[in-house]
Amino acid sequence: MKILWWSGFLLLGSVAAFPAWGQVYKCVDADDHVTYSNVMSKQGSKQCTRMELTPDNSMSAPKPVRGKATTTTRIPGSAATPGFPSVGDNEHKARENDRRAILEQELSAELQNLSQAQKALAEQQTRKGDTKTLEASVTLHKRNVDALQKEIANLK
Repeated sequence: MKILWWSGFLLLGSVAAFPAWGQVYKCVDADDHVTYSNVMSKQGSKQCTRMELTPDNSMSAPKPVRGKATTTTRIPGSAATPGFPSVGDNEHKARENDRRAILEQELSAELQNLSQAQKALAEQQTRKGDTKTLEASVTLHKRNVDALQKEIANLK
């Protein structure tokens, strides 16, 4: 009896292990709204088409490269990796200069915003009003100024 029970259990387990198959339909209504469903819609103006889906694991592994190994890191003064785009020194310096100019403009604007927020906070404090939002604004601008100054300092 135990053998029969175990046989039935194994048979049931193996049937349950088969992947589930079903149809997927892509339906587009009159307003071009797309709906995916396992049931073809019969409602009014929906146009449904059956989608042919392939399993996710159908992709093959990349073929190994045989022969000379290449590096993906670039060591200053060495040749660039073949096929990898590179930037010349002059273009790199120009980009760094542009980056520095943009950061300095942002720092200048943020310093002005900080100054305005501090003035507004001081005025609100003299009136004895609620200052929580103004204090939060001053704190935010201070953090932005600190971050921009740190970024500029990290430039070469």
